[in-house]
Amino acid sequence: MCAIPTSKSTKSSPTSTGRTTCVKHIPAPFKSSPTFTGRATCVAHDKNLSTYRLNALETDKNLTHTLSRICKFAFSSLTNSTLSQRERVECPAFTLAETLITLGIIGVVAALTIAPLVQKYRIKQLEVAFKHSSSMIEQALLKTANEFGYGSIKDLTKICGYPHLLDNKNNIDNEHPNTIYYNNCLNEYQTKIIPEMYQDFISNFHVIKTYTFEECMKPENFRNKYTYTYYGNRLSVVCALQTNDGFNILENGISMTRRFYFLFHGWYDGFTFVFDTNGPNKGPNRFGYDIFIYNTGNWGERKCTAKNVDTYGHNSYACYDYALQDKNPDDDTKGYWESLKL
Repeated sequence: MCAIPTSKSTKSSPTSTGRTTCVKHIPAPFKSSPTFTGRATCVAHDKNLSTYRLNALETDKNLTHTLSRICKFAFSSLTNSTLSQRERVECPAFTLAETLITLGIIGVVAALTIAPLVQKYRIKQLEVAFKHSSSMIEQALLKTANEFGYGSIKDLTKICGYPHLLDNKNNIDNEHPNTIYYNNCLNEYQTKIIPEMYQDFISNFHVIKTYTFEECMKPENFRNKYTYTYYGNRLSVVCALQTNDGFNILENGISMTRRFYFLFHGWYDGFTFVFDTNGPNKGPNRFGYDIFIYNTGNWGERKCTAKNVDTYGHNSYACYDYALQDKNPDDDTKGYWESLKL
């Protein structure tokens, strides 16, 4: 494989040997020298030849090893039949069974880890959207309250007082002067002052579309989209966030009811409106997740719990406060957002 080059005449000579070849390559002046020893010189030459051959073999081994490492890249598109004898090296590889087992393990691990990560990411999106929305809403409400002479929008809850005098049957005495005053005050606020306050409030935002209930319920709009309670059961169409009144859609994607609701059912109802942090087109359209009720009332049904099957939406009125505090309504040791499940 690594023989010393020789001339044609030397190869064809019947007496040609490695030793004579060695002597023939020694310059003439050295041959005539009295100190020249042909045998010693050829022995040294033989040693050099052996060393050369060993080095060549080592180089050949290294080359083979290198080819075995790169063949799967350099010759991946070729088959052994297209390679020369010199290039035919064995490439280490996985068997089909080993490959399938590895892919199966990767699939199982992915199924166990990706789903929780996706849910965590979606919950984080809801949390960020809520914080962004609530911050803007709180600032706009405070500005509106100040412009109408109130320190906070919550000061409106008992602005008209309440009919605290009862008759003998524990019913509100509608003929009592305090009750008459309350009803007159409430009527003025509900028909005049509260609508003016809403217009001042909504002017802080850029409304890009307003849907009445009739427009909202058209098939090409939101007729087939529904809202869900905090517990998770279906509640109503999105067009009825609170009543059949439609909603406004803001430039930032938030949707909210088209008016404020003030003492809607009675003095205990407080000041109320509803908003969706990512609008009706994005899910989950669920109270306590992306839909929240801003409410200042103090009635008994104002709660937020995952333990109560609620079919009327009452199990949502307190979710705004819990979300704002990041406090789990059913477990004080956990945060609100980390407890949500999609």
